[in-house]
Amino acid sequence: MYGFLGACVASAVGLQLWAFSFSHFPILRSELFAKHANELSIVESSMHYGAERKCSNISTIGTIRNTGDIPWENLKLEVRYFDAAGNLIDTESSEEYGLVVPAHGVSAFRIRAAADKPREVYSSQQVFIKGGRDARSGF
Repeated sequence: MYGFLGACVASAVGLQLWAFSFSHFPILRSELFAKHANELSIVESSMHYGAERKCSNISTIGTIRNTGDIPWENLKLEVRYFDAAGNLIDTESSEEYGLVVPAHGVSAFRIRAAADKPREVYSSQQVFIKGGRDARSGF
């Protein structure tokens, strides 16, 4: 009888301590990216076309600014490439593992992919931040 009752009390206390840890230790909390997406922006980006042997590559190099209080990591970036008429001609998405944009800071990134079209067709690009992970979460 006391064994079962003791197990219930121990479980209840353990559950309360677990819940307490999430409310009092910020390292265990994690903010949702969607709530803070407007705090991240692409400051600048440039497009580079290169060829190695028989392969053509398109690269985007740029910087991301974080105006918020939360550092973000493993950002999901999407680059859309356009021709001179503004038509979407190519795209690349990438999750940048290891990229951390500190709170109130700036970080650089590079996305590189096989080019689908000849160099002269690529006229402009747009870069979008599609997601990320709260760098404080520890998970």
